[in-house]
Amino acid sequence: MTGNRQHKLKLTIKSNDYGQLRFEADRVYQFEKGILGMQEFKDYALFPIEDSPFSVLHTIDEQISFILVPAIEVIDEYGFEIDQELVDLLGLQRVEDVAVFLIVNMQENDLYVNLRAPILLAPASRKACQFIITNRDYPIRYLLTKKEGTHASP
Repeated sequence: MTGNRQHKLKLTIKSNDYGQLRFEADRVYQFEKGILGMQEFKDYALFPIEDSPFSVLHTIDEQISFILVPAIEVIDEYGFEIDQELVDLLGLQRVEDVAVFLIVNMQENDLYVNLRAPILLAPASRKACQFIITNRDYPIRYLLTKKEGTHASP
């Protein structure tokens, strides 16, 4: 009896910061509108960092990457509304179809996240975007502190 095995295509990024990153095509997200300040780069791969809540979002074509953390790991009362255009862009059917991540930055040995411009990932469609929240007063620099039962450093 022979099984119907599917071989997934393995891709590689040679990252100056993280070495050789091997991944399958299903880890690639398309940012149709790019990321703020880097709109020309559309394709990014997501790499979870082992034994932590953090991930690396790395461009496919260039030496550009970001450390991300799921918003739920950082802040309890975090929410915002998105319009139908963004729902359509990401191919969302339900609110559960989107994962909300925050970009991590280091300033003077402290870690901060940007609550005003989260990264939205839609695993089913492999689409993503950076969403700028304009109707809430979230800070651009929110000090990342260790939440009970979580890790605090990437």
